Amino acid sequence: MDQYFSQITSTTHTASGTVGSLTGAAKALFGPSASYVSLNTGEYGGFGYGWLNYKAGVIRRGGYWADGVNAGVFSTHLNWSTASTDGATGFRCVYHRPAAPASFNDGTTSSLDATPLMTWTADSFEYELAVGTTSGSTNITNWTRVGRTFQAQITGLTLTAGTTYYGSMRAVGSSGEVSVKALGDGFVAQAASSCPTGYVLVPALNGYTTSDFCVAKYEAKKSGAAGISQATSTPWASITQTSAITACQANGTGYDLISNAEWQTIALNIESVPSNWSLGQWGQGSLNRGHSDNAPGAALAASNSPQDACIGTGQTCSNTVWDTQRRTHVLSNGQVIWDVAGNVWEWVKDTNTTNFGANNYFSQITLATNPVTATIGEITGTAKTLYGPWGSYIGLNSGEYAGLGYGWLNYSSGAVFRGGNWSDGVTAGVFSVSLSIASSNTYTSVGFRCVYRP
Repeated sequence: MDQYFSQITSTTHTASGTVGSLTGAAKALFGPSASYVSLNTGEYGGFGYGWLNYKAGVIRRGGYWADGVNAGVFSTHLNWSTASTDGATGFRCVYHRPAAPASFNDGTTSSLDATPLMTWTADSFEYELAVGTTSGSTNITNWTRVGRTFQAQITGLTLTAGTTYYGSMRAVGSSGEVSVKALGDGFVAQAASSCPTGYVLVPALNGYTTSDFCVAKYEAKKSGAAGISQATSTPWASITQTSAITACQANGTGYDLISNAEWQTIALNIESVPSNWSLGQWGQGSLNRGHSDNAPGAALAASNSPQDACIGTGQTCSNTVWDTQRRTHVLSNGQVIWDVAGNVWEWVKDTNTTNFGANNYFSQITLATNPVTATIGEITGTAKTLYGPWGSYIGLNSGEYAGLGYGWLNYSSGAVFRGGNWSDGVTAGVFSVSLSIASSNTYTSVGFRCVYRP
């Protein structure tokens, strides 16, 4: 029934519905909160009139110049369709201030010259980070733009060992409007352990690794019984997973074959760094996939210079000039790592006995397409959590498929190896994974990489 809003109550209009984010009867959806039933003549409280006995599809509010006492801030028309137009109906725009970032984590420990790798649930905004000695303060680092990403760290700091620092972050809208701050619970600065020669430091990532660790800058090369990290020589391949573990541990205490959790920490870090993407922004274009076009049809040695990032591929690139075949990726702390994608597949230490469903490119793998959950090493989750990227790239469904790589997931043969090889083409990538072989198998296209845990 149509009526003035001063006369509309929860008993006169009991039908309930959902309009946008609101659910309730007409008074809750369109009317004033208080009761004005006694204002039943004249201006009727000036609230306006409700044309409620319709469900044509469109909602018009406020009334127009000829509506008289029917006009008001609560006036509502439900009698038009979306295709209707007239000279008495206009519109009004709104701007939604960015929401505070969800799930902000500022880490637990840091080095003396950089924050931990801070993470959050990203939306379509740019983000800024700040650091202070008290929660929410910015006395160490004022607001610093880190771009449209889901994780970042601030480098170039001078922190004091044993001191607790606090990260803050906020979203920034297109017009410069900022969200409410999200506050971290603090991290402690510690004197960093140095990495061995040929290794680079990887910041820990919440949910995957609890401490920073060192990873071989290069795929393992054979030196006696040990798998060492050096640019020269081609990777040590035709080795079983068990022998790869032994070759890493032969380097001494603290050395081991990389785990799947550590691989994911590296791959997710690479994903978050804009310079690793072809268009220079997280999620825009594709990640480079290393030596993967089968030209030449063999594994390659690396270089000590990041300016030779395409060495041996026949392409021209550098650490700052992007190419699909570029063999280097940059971590959030500025460290450079070689051949995480392409060249040779790499064993990880963990094993797998779960079939995760259909094989696919990782840009197309979601929680819905591959819902099976399992535990691999230190991580429990679906294929996307265990092996895939953080972001959603479902729209990148052709061509390079975002350069993320392919998941051979419809197997449970026991072993896990990552990254793709020289002939895998667009299926190679930092997230590529194969679950199709046993750990006792050997292939000329499968090598390994070691880590050092301080």
